[in-house]
Amino acid sequence: MFLIAVFVTASTLAVVGNRVLRPLGRITGAIRAARRTGQRDYIDPDQPGEFGELVADYNATIAEQRAAEERGELLHHQAMHDPLTGLPNRSLFADRLDQALTRSRRYGERAAVLLLDVDRFKLFNDTYGHVAGDALLGAVGERLSGALRTSDTVARIGGDEFALIQPRVGSDAECLALADRVRRAMAAPFEPQQRRVTLGASVGVTVLPDDGDDRDTLLVNADLAMYRAKHDGGDRVRRFDPSMRADVVRQVELEGALHQALDTDQFELHYQPIVDLHDGRVCAFEALLRWQHPEWGLIPPAHFLPLVEQTAMIGPLGDWVLWRAAQDVGALQALAPACERVAVNVSAEQLALADADVLVARATRAAGVPAQALTLEITETAVLRSSPATIAGLERAAASGALIAIDDFGTGYSSLAQVQDLPGHVLKIDRRFVAALSESARSRDLFHAIVAMGHSLGMKVIAEGIETVAQLETVRACGCDAAQGFLFARPQALGALEAESAWLPPALAGAGH
Repeated sequence: MFLIAVFVTASTLAVVGNRVLRPLGRITGAIRAARRTGQRDYIDPDQPGEFGELVADYNATIAEQRAAEERGELLHHQAMHDPLTGLPNRSLFADRLDQALTRSRRYGERAAVLLLDVDRFKLFNDTYGHVAGDALLGAVGERLSGALRTSDTVARIGGDEFALIQPRVGSDAECLALADRVRRAMAAPFEPQQRRVTLGASVGVTVLPDDGDDRDTLLVNADLAMYRAKHDGGDRVRRFDPSMRADVVRQVELEGALHQALDTDQFELHYQPIVDLHDGRVCAFEALLRWQHPEWGLIPPAHFLPLVEQTAMIGPLGDWVLWRAAQDVGALQALAPACERVAVNVSAEQLALADADVLVARATRAAGVPAQALTLEITETAVLRSSPATIAGLERAAASGALIAIDDFGTGYSSLAQVQDLPGHVLKIDRRFVAALSESARSRDLFHAIVAMGHSLGMKVIAEGIETVAQLETVRACGCDAAQGFLFARPQALGALEAESAWLPPALAGAGH
């Protein structure tokens, strides 16, 4: 019996060897071949009988594994890239920056880190909507990618801010040249959704290891440099300098003091006369904001007004200026009986918070004076960038009786087509054109042409920045209706004007015909 069992077992093994082990060997060989050639399934999945089912199950398992890997790769890509532009996001940028820092520590390599903020993007986004804004950001990403070397990295790190890494750079001059190439690329017009727009970019540059040997320090310093570029007017490159940190500290202190200044009556208005060049009388005053800090003294407007416009202070402080000017109308008219109006500067940021007619109504009702007592001065640049809703508010303010003055005219590069649509009654020619009057006959011809254009549009024309009698005579000869400047009087507080026994700007004696 034992011999028979052995014989049966041996026969069974032979059958198994022929019917099981050999196909399994073929399967194993196919697996090895597939792995050697990088394939994920069998070359010949059609196997006979139950082994075919085994092969199909194996192939299904491999397919699921491949799909899972692809899903993982997709999720990883999504986690490390910006969905709008397809560029690396903040996480991947941080990883690339860490790699650059590692190479710098090991091999002494220098690399430039740039932060870029798109100038005037918010205005475009607010005017045309988020869909157009997203299209513009996508175009910016493509533009930046095309301006860089293959070894560089550009990432979108949020909003309209982009970050760049330029590895293996040499001198500071090379870093700045690369940064300026990026800036110039951004200066060319964009045309998202058939809308032609010119933006520009503010670029801050840091270099590792010079400006920091860790990620946070480099990015903070690059941000400081970018802030300086934007503060200096935008569309420029700034290399980080340690003094920038001290400037930011002062700005933070200034911003903190601003919030207390309005509550503690540190602001005051100074008034400068506007002189009618036909009869030499004061026909209006311009209200100019001043900040008298109890410890720091008089702070120039150029130091705090840009900060006011960037913060929530622009709303309440702008309301206060209009209210205070309206309150002072009666006293100013008592000083100069021919005074018809007080001119108040309003910014685009202020008009974005409330319509012009609402601002006028609030101020004049509280002061008990008519809307005709105020002139709203808005710069040419601000008007050109205003939304249709802002323009409509200015037109409603004009309908209520307030005048609209286009301030600093000649600096906004408006076209003739745009000029004819400006919603203004008064054209104030920028002081730079007045200063250039003595330079050449061509400068005088240009000035005369601006005056003629203003008159042809039905506007009263005022020359700003009159400092000499020669300038006064020239602007009068060119046909200006009125003028203001240090030749007549410097801005003074209302109390100082009232304290003078016979108030009259000294230059007025020769201003009439």
